Amino acid sequence: MFRGPEVSRWHAWQYDPYKIVVYEAFLAFCGALLAEERFDLLGQALSKPYLVRREETSGGRTTSDFSIFNTYAESLTRRTQRLKLNRIDLQADLMEEAHRNANPSFEDMMQADFILLLRSSLADQEPTRGWYPRSLVFAGRRFRPFDVFARCESRAYFNTFSSHVLGGATLEQFKATIGAVASTTRNWFDYNGLAVAHLANRDNLGLRE
Repeated sequence: MFRGPEVSRWHAWQYDPYKIVVYEAFLAFCGALLAEERFDLLGQALSKPYLVRREETSGGRTTSDFSIFNTYAESLTRRTQRLKLNRIDLQADLMEEAHRNANPSFEDMMQADFILLLRSSLADQEPTRGWYPRSLVFAGRRFRPFDVFARCESRAYFNTFSSHVLGGATLEQFKATIGAVASTTRNWFDYNGLAVAHLANRDNLGLRE
């Protein structure tokens, strides 16, 4: 995704195909683990540092959290503008088309994108800075919460999910983060916003034992 020290000539969009593939692959990986309720493995993937080799950093090597897999590919924006496609996010369109009948499904990937947004916001002083959930441009079609948060109406289920995936956040901490993210994303996706509280089932979390 990034220029190495052996590259002396390059152009700005040269690594965009890798950025696009890596984002989609990581979402598919997380979506599959969520579908199988392998929260233990997902938690490891979200908590471990990743070694990244990039010339732009001091020394050329550093570590990053999982947000390194979500890197902006400028070429898609330029393509949308050049062809006057009138689309909010071309990368989301490509993923939705590719995963309509795939496993994991596009629904699984959207759920993963949403959870990665919330997880990164829990760990950051500035909500939404770490992870931009491109696939959720399609979330406006949903009339129900994502499945994992519907199941989190059980406090025991929420506690298990949070201990692995949300860094052990309490119900109160998580609800506060949902509110902060909702405030930050209300003008996203061409001002259509993102129904964060609804998708996270905030009002019903932990109501049952």
